[in-house]
Amino acid sequence: MSINGKCCDSMRDLRNLMRPLICTLKEALRRGSISWLPVNFTVCLQQLCPRFYSSAASASSVYLNIPETRVTSLSNGFRIATEDSQLLTTTVGVWIDAGSRFENDKNNGVAHFLEHMAFKGTMKRSQSALELEVENMGAHLNAYTSREQTVYYAKCFSQDVDHAVEILADILRNSQLRTIEIERERGVILREMQEVEQNLQEVVFDHLHAGAFKGTSLARTILGPVENIKSLQREDLVKYINEHYRGPHMVLAAAGGVDHQKLVNLGKQYFGDLGGVDDNFIAESGKFVASYQDIRDERMSMVFGALAVEGASWTHPHNIPLMVANTLIGQWDRTNAVGINAPSRLAQSLGLSARVQSFQAFNTCYKDTGLVGVYFVCEQNGARAVVDSITQQWYYSYFVKFAYSGFRIDLCDNITEEEVERGKRSLLTNISLMLDGSTPICEDIGRTSDTYVDSRTKPTRSKKSFPLIRRSPNTSRPLINTYLLWLAFSDTALLISAALLYCIPAFFRSLGNYVRFFPSYYLLSNASLTASVWLMCVLMFERYRAFCRPLDSHVKPQRVHRTLSLVSLLALIFSLPRLFELSVYELDGEYHVNQTLLVETRAYMVGYRIIGGMLFYSLFPYVVLFIISARICLAIHAANKQRQNFIATRGVTHFRSADCELVLITVMAKFLISRLMPTALDLAEHILSSSEFLVSATATFFVDISNLIVVISSATNFFIYFTLSRAFRRTVFNSLPKNTIFQDRKRHFTLRHKALSEASLPQPMLNEVSRGVASAVDGRLLQLLCYGRRIPMHELEVRINAVTAKAVKEVSSRVFRNKPIAFTVVGRTHDWPSSDYIENRLK
Repeated sequence: MSINGKCCDSMRDLRNLMRPLICTLKEALRRGSISWLPVNFTVCLQQLCPRFYSSAASASSVYLNIPETRVTSLSNGFRIATEDSQLLTTTVGVWIDAGSRFENDKNNGVAHFLEHMAFKGTMKRSQSALELEVENMGAHLNAYTSREQTVYYAKCFSQDVDHAVEILADILRNSQLRTIEIERERGVILREMQEVEQNLQEVVFDHLHAGAFKGTSLARTILGPVENIKSLQREDLVKYINEHYRGPHMVLAAAGGVDHQKLVNLGKQYFGDLGGVDDNFIAESGKFVASYQDIRDERMSMVFGALAVEGASWTHPHNIPLMVANTLIGQWDRTNAVGINAPSRLAQSLGLSARVQSFQAFNTCYKDTGLVGVYFVCEQNGARAVVDSITQQWYYSYFVKFAYSGFRIDLCDNITEEEVERGKRSLLTNISLMLDGSTPICEDIGRTSDTYVDSRTKPTRSKKSFPLIRRSPNTSRPLINTYLLWLAFSDTALLISAALLYCIPAFFRSLGNYVRFFPSYYLLSNASLTASVWLMCVLMFERYRAFCRPLDSHVKPQRVHRTLSLVSLLALIFSLPRLFELSVYELDGEYHVNQTLLVETRAYMVGYRIIGGMLFYSLFPYVVLFIISARICLAIHAANKQRQNFIATRGVTHFRSADCELVLITVMAKFLISRLMPTALDLAEHILSSSEFLVSATATFFVDISNLIVVISSATNFFIYFTLSRAFRRTVFNSLPKNTIFQDRKRHFTLRHKALSEASLPQPMLNEVSRGVASAVDGRLLQLLCYGRRIPMHELEVRINAVTAKAVKEVSSRVFRNKPIAFTVVGRTHDWPSSDYIENRLK
């Protein structure tokens, strides 16, 4: 007994000794960093887990080289979006924000009917001529319809893009829609409907949507009911085209070898005269309701079903954590060789049962709602066991005991960081594979352009005008405009004070009472000069932060205005002693100006004029401005060099650089040059004393030249901003580098910071508000995504990598726990789980 007791004491002491070290190791694995571990644990960690967090670092450099998505909006709201990857082939198409959810009960199926009629001939081409022309071009023409979009696209060689766009515009705008073709196409669609009914997965999802979104537009099928297919007429097709095929509802997207400006010109040529939106048609909000549907068919030997709850919309903050959670559930098929050794714990659970054939997790997103759940195929008596396992994966119930209760696999409470890390890697891999090729990239561009700019939520619309896509407020580009505005104000004040001090006295010999205001003009000139220096310092420091450090995206223009007004006020207060340097006296009925004794005071001259001037507005600020400008120039040079090397590695002989990248640096250089000579003269005046220096003709010449330079510099800023304000702002916007490592680094840190904050903050409940105010609820996410801009892959990678186990648990609890359930099952079974049973599983 004593030996056993000593052994137990030794084991207990060993466990107590190892416990803090193990906790330290777990924390390091959770953080993905080993810099703060003891030295003796670093090697051990690298040997045990060499794969941890390595793929994210290697993927970032690859994702940063993906070409940007450029978006241009025409005056009628029609958008052109491209991604030029310098390929030999191109996928170009028109994405229309019009699907089955924009129909009604009477014309349900008309969008899909139009898809079939588009290839039956136009005013210029017959059906046979159209097919022959596409074949001779070596292209592929196709179309499809979903619940929210109708798409017409072509795959062709890059040199045939203009021809493909002309064909797409012809079939969209000049289709004949002949009655004989409509009657012939009815039979084709009815046969297609019979083929769809043989696909039991499509049948299950159609019934699932009909139950989950009962009474809303999302409940309608894409093909429509048989009665509508048999009764639709040409007038119904024309009416649907006139209502929905309009500029703000359409996007011309292209990916592959495509020139953006060329496609913009083609868009203006073929779609520039499309009308705006003159109706107030808005699709019904997809409200989720609980449903239970069992479609019994005694002829079937298997059971096909789906269990779903309300998911997140495309732009909801819960979407990405929910995608990670959905990836953890995964998919499984009994025919796969992996068996029960799949990484998904649900696969391990269901793999032990011979009654389950396959399952697949799905996450279907729409603009204002979504569906998340699991589709399964099982034997006749396996439906209840499948429902038990799925609900256990979502939320474990301690009051229900069944054969697989040993697997604590719920997403709401027991998910680990290692599992989340695996899910994030799998999700990134799946997304990268889905975007492999010009066609899926083009589809992603068109879908996201219609998703993030919802043209149907505007309360008022006009045929002639439509607002251009707004820039994202998370970048500093609008703030540059604010800074330059204040700089123009200070330069304008400097010009006015110079005119009051020098120009007006030169034209009038006798000024009278005008001279009495000379000290005020003198104060205004010095205050405006000091304010311009300080404003330029604030501007360049902000640009330095934007280039080389994370930029706070929460800074509002109102805050910038307050900051710059405070800077200007401080400059005025700093220049107040100048008011007492001049005095006005009357002699022989004339007013004269003379310096006061304050100027001759040594303490004032040394402390305020020399030391204060060098520190605050003459020497030291210019040194700081020069250093910051040099850093920004080096950053732009390195970014351009990296871009040139990147394009050279792709075998491209020429490239089109960003327009006017150095305009901001040019403004800075002009400012420094204009202030250099007055600063040198001011220093010479202080060093040599004014009595000896200003009497020389050389000094007078240099003073005149320096004043002229300052006036010209200020005048150019004034006239450029106020007479060419729009072009000037556009030039400044384009001056920032595109696809550079510095903007990507800034965006990386900004997105990671916001993703972490969003994951920790409580988010609004799903779809408790209408879609019209969705942008206000999810404003922070919409600022990240931007309006009408496809999310770059490196940004999406940052947001996915920022998801933690805590975020997955919180989102899973909000989505799965105590929520209405939509359950649909088709087949023959003797083991139906009742609706009450399913609801109790998640309570």
